[in-house]
Amino acid sequence: MIKSIANRVAVMENGKVVEEGDVYDIFANPKEEITKKFINSSSSLSNITKLIENKTIIPRDSKLVKLTFTRDSVGSATISKISREYNVDVNIMLANVDVVNADALGGIIASIEGNKDDIQDAINYLHASNVKVEVIHNA
Repeated sequence: MIKSIANRVAVMENGKVVEEGDVYDIFANPKEEITKKFINSSSSLSNITKLIENKTIIPRDSKLVKLTFTRDSVGSATISKISREYNVDVNIMLANVDVVNADALGGIIASIEGNKDDIQDAINYLHASNVKVEVIHNA
């Protein structure tokens, strides 16, 4: 709800403001651990933990990553590009797009499979394309 009605947000912990700023910036790049936990709890992407624990998803011979696409990276064919140019297979497990103050904020949980160096080159390309990459599991 806050994503659609507010322009600014403050995050409090133990009665003190620990993080504040533009709603989009806070959701796209949370800095404090409590903010990260709050944002993860409000996203369907957090279901990946349950899927791994229940062995519904068993990452083998791949990197399981969380990709965050902000207004600077959403809308480009980044996943297709890394598959073609870096010879990696990308398997999208979960995906979500939020609209925060009329801007898209996308998230993908995916496994990237292939040669170790090709995977790293693909991740480097994602970083260079303004995609935030968080490795969840490294097989």
